[in-house]
Amino acid sequence: MGVKVVLKRTVTGAVSMEAARTYWEGRGFDNWLPAGDVYTATRGSSWANFASFDSCKLSAQLKLVRVENGIEAEMEISTSMQLVTIWNYAKWQLELREFEIYLRTGQLDPETWRDYRRNQWRVYLDWRPAPALLRECLKRK
Repeated sequence: MGVKVVLKRTVTGAVSMEAARTYWEGRGFDNWLPAGDVYTATRGSSWANFASFDSCKLSAQLKLVRVENGIEAEMEISTSMQLVTIWNYAKWQLELREFEIYLRTGQLDPETWRDYRRNQWRVYLDWRPAPALLRECLKRK
């Protein structure tokens, strides 16, 4: 039995639920179930939790909720059968950050992932947390 990681981000303003859905479909979420102002989707599988080294293939549920002043995204990731590193957590945080950028601009921002990809190789050498590297990857623009 693993721990579930729950991450949330609310994007305020005149944002489209269709744009939100389009972004998350591009990140691998499917099986969409609409229920009024709430959309849910899934990504990954139990098999991926057992065999995958890609944290974006782990079993996850996404809930998009139309709130009074925007859209809230809540991602719940199952870490069952996984050793989750700080790099995995950073990747999920960057997905949410890019989601906000996409809803505000209508475009993906290649800079969002630049520092993460440049430093990602270090995770294979050292599985300990690397706070300085992560601060660089997650810093706000």
